[in-house]
Amino acid sequence: VNIGIFPYYRCSSTNFWAMCDGRPDMAGATIHLLTSGLDSGPILYHAVPEPVAVESFVYGMQSVQAMHTPLLKHIGSRNIFDLLAVSQNQSLELRYTRNQDFTDAIAAAYLDWLMSPDTLLAKLKARDKKQFIFL
Repeated sequence: VNIGIFPYYRCSSTNFWAMCDGRPDMAGATIHLLTSGLDSGPILYHAVPEPVAVESFVYGMQSVQAMHTPLLKHIGSRNIFDLLAVSQNQSLELRYTRNQDFTDAIAAAYLDWLMSPDTLLAKLKARDKKQFIFL
């Protein structure tokens, strides 16, 4: 499980960078298999919150909740073992970040730039669902 939508945003602070790039449609979580590569395992599914008009930080936290509820259901029913894993297409990667990419200056710029809840909602409603693996 990882917060962030793979293969588009991978590694550190993925939902932050999606929001920073003005791409709330790419904020969410990826449930994937583990491999020796960092965030490179085959994807079981993506989880994203319902589109709502909220503050950007709240939407990020809703992304975490959107991942936990279905994951617990799939683990409890044991059907998680029956899910088909899909290899990641690395050519679709939009941003690969490391901890050192997140600086005080970046955080300050992000806080100055926050999109309005209405703008966030419009971008979420325009999400291209074909880019995701939903159950």
